[in-house]
Order: sequence, then C-alpha cells, then structure tokens
Amino acid sequence: MKKFLLIFSLLYFVSGNVQTITGGSTVQVIYNVNVTNYQDDLFQVTVDVDGISNENDIYNLPATVPGTYSNLNFGRFVKSFKAYDKDGNELQTEKISTNQWQIANADKLKMLDYDFEDTFDTEIEEN
Repeated sequence: MKKFLLIFSLLYFVSGNVQTITGGSTVQVIYNVNVTNYQDDLFQVTVDVDGISNENDIYNLPATVPGTYSNLNFGRFVKSFKAYDKDGNELQTEKISTNQWQIANADKLKMLDYDFEDTFDTEIEEN
C-alpha cells in the first residue's frame, strides 16, 4: 500500500507536460517516471526542461500534499540528483534544504535526473 501511495503521489506531482508563461517566454517541463522498471527500490525520474532562466535556479519537491495533515518532505527520498546541459555536461548542484536543490547556470539546464526511493521498506520512520 505504501508503494502504491508513493507512486500515486509522484505521478500526481510530476505527470504530463506542464507549460508556464513567465516573463513573456514559454517554459516547458516534461516529467518522466518509470514505475515498472525500478532497481534497488529506486525509481528514476527524468525532467526535461526548456526555457529556464537563472532566476529559476532552485528545484523544489513538495513538503506537504493537499488533503494531508502531516509533513511528508519528499526530498528525503531522493538518493541522487544531477543536472545536465544540452550537450550532456553535468551542471553543478547543491542541496540547500531537505526539499530544494540549487542549480548553477540554470539558463543552460536541459535535463534533471534523480533517483527516488520507494517508501515500502524505507528506514525513515517519522512523517
């Protein structure tokens, strides 16, 4: 049941193709989560982005979910976090809080890649 809840929550927050208008330019964000082929209790999440500016250099995961009454802090379950430019070169990232990563040269960002641990058998017991 916990695994299903995690998958449902992930899909709720990262499903589909989201477009936002910011400052006159279009930002395109496409989330890909493979929920059928996971290894070592990790799901791989890939985020393809286009049109991000340096002003938007922080990637956030939710701390709470609407309809719940507890802090979930999904960032606790991220086991690796990497950012890449259009040529596949890794951009520098820094974890600045439980749910936030700052990306250097965000205007060059093309893809984020991170592994997300399932909650079925995690050792984290709070929240």
